[in-house]
Amino acid sequence: MFAVALILLALAGGSTVTYFLMDAPRRRAERRLRDLRRDEIDLDLEREELDERGRRLDERARQLAATIAATDRRNAELTQREGEFGRRVISYDELVTQNQFLTSERRNALLHTSFLEQQQHANRSGASAVTEQRDRLGRAYFDEVLSTASRQIIPTNFTTMTRRIEDAAAIVRAAGYDLSRSDENTARARLLELYTQAVRAQALREEQSRVREQMREDEAQRRLVEAQTREAEDAERARLAAQEALNRAVEDAAGRHEAELQTLRDQLAVAEERLRRATPLAQLTRVGHVYVISNIGSFGHGVFKIGMSRRKDPQERVDELGDASVPFPFDVHMMIRCDDAPALEAALHHTFRSRRVNRVNLRKEFFQVTVEEIVAAVQEHHGEVKYVAEPEALQYRESQRTTDAQLQVMEHVHDAIAAERPNATDE
Repeated sequence: MFAVALILLALAGGSTVTYFLMDAPRRRAERRLRDLRRDEIDLDLEREELDERGRRLDERARQLAATIAATDRRNAELTQREGEFGRRVISYDELVTQNQFLTSERRNALLHTSFLEQQQHANRSGASAVTEQRDRLGRAYFDEVLSTASRQIIPTNFTTMTRRIEDAAAIVRAAGYDLSRSDENTARARLLELYTQAVRAQALREEQSRVREQMREDEAQRRLVEAQTREAEDAERARLAAQEALNRAVEDAAGRHEAELQTLRDQLAVAEERLRRATPLAQLTRVGHVYVISNIGSFGHGVFKIGMSRRKDPQERVDELGDASVPFPFDVHMMIRCDDAPALEAALHHTFRSRRVNRVNLRKEFFQVTVEEIVAAVQEHHGEVKYVAEPEALQYRESQRTTDAQLQVMEHVHDAIAAERPNATDE
């Protein structure tokens, strides 16, 4: 029995050894499978992390685009408000000047009336004292007109102020006061001197304004470059981080999940492309101004130019159009700020296509229409708009009143001032 037991024990031990020998490959396969699953989990975590970084980059790009657009809108609003404020200041100054002129005219009228009353009294009585009073009032009236003209002289009203001096001299002479030609010439010379000073001061202001504008543009360009540089540096850091994560994933799972790795590479490329396109988004904006301008001195009444500008200050474009190519500056009837300026400009051009002045070159944006028709079209395609119906045309109207002799005087003044600034360039 003992021998039988030994034989059975030996047989049982051999089966166990055989079982363990046969199970070893299966256990190695299971360990390999567990390793692969851990690698797959690690890749999934890496992919989720890269997806999250890609989403953050997309969100950063959208925020940057929104910030740029908001900044452009704010700059445009500030520029428009600055222009409106400037026009209000100019309007206020004009009202003050007009009020001063009316006050002076009223005082001159009172002096003139008193002067005529004294003249009538002198004719009736023949008293020398009244004659002296008449002469005193005549002189006071002429001096008051000269004083008023001297205070109001500007570079664009020399003809008007000169005519006031001539009219005052004619009035006092007609009333009997013997105003000498020497006194009248002295008054003319004084007015010419003040006109020269006004032209010189205006030239200096324009030069200073040009320098300040250039400084502002340089500063804005510097800030833009700095902002773009910072954004590029941030983008480069994000790209390097994503690249490093991808490299780690490649090293950890080289050759095992090529499809997943290619997907990660594609996602990284998409994120880099979106980030690259984030910087120039401001250049793609369609925000701008549509302007409606006229120039009756150059084209007559009823002819308007309808154009568009993306500049922060669209008045600069209008000023450029009136610089050298036409004899008089343009008058602005409408300056419409809108989010899609090219679309509004195209809609207005299409509306008035049959009213074009030049039907051969369609880039010439001049139309024979009325202000009311343009307002109706703008209201249809854009909404309510503020506009100026009648053109001011100050230089044109003043030119119509300027004689050849006065023109020669003004040319002499401008030539003399130009000679004082030999290094100044033509604008």
